[in-house]
Amino acid sequence: KEYYKQENANEFAYITADEYTASELIEMEKIVLNLLGFKLNAPNAIHFLKVYVTLLQIPEQITIIALFLVDLMLMSYQIMEFDYSLVASAALFLACKCAEYKIDETRLNSYREYLDVYTQREFEKCVTSFKCIWNTMQTSPNYLNFDAVYHKYQNQFNFFGKTLLPPIFYQNDIEEWFYTKF
Repeated sequence: KEYYKQENANEFAYITADEYTASELIEMEKIVLNLLGFKLNAPNAIHFLKVYVTLLQIPEQITIIALFLVDLMLMSYQIMEFDYSLVASAALFLACKCAEYKIDETRLNSYREYLDVYTQREFEKCVTSFKCIWNTMQTSPNYLNFDAVYHKYQNQFNFFGKTLLPPIFYQNDIEEWFYTKF
């Protein structure tokens, strides 16, 4: 079992070349933490996906597929150009398409004003990039080392992600999603 020594205020004061005392550093830390409300985590794609899944009451199997897709995309540098909320939306969209699941229109419309933050073009670009990266991951030998993601979902959910193929979608599918702006 590994043990990591916890840094202390005296060591941090030393690093500042004694510009600040340990007690000054502790006081400043208290101020910063209170200003941040002790919220030190930034939302990520999984966070946004969980919000979408909860609001839209997405079935568990679709949620597992979407989580799997987000996990796969965490391995891709190219997806970093998109906001996490957009990546989560694209993952949910593709998961719904894979399972041929349609979100309840009434529920979707009741939350659309909160979810409609991107244009259809931005969404389409993200979904298209997502699908292209996914296709590459399935066919390129460089991506064989992503077996950890496949095994995680196979062991935890009995879900065989390697056999899942990127779905076909059309322009009207993009237009029927959260986003109404062009």
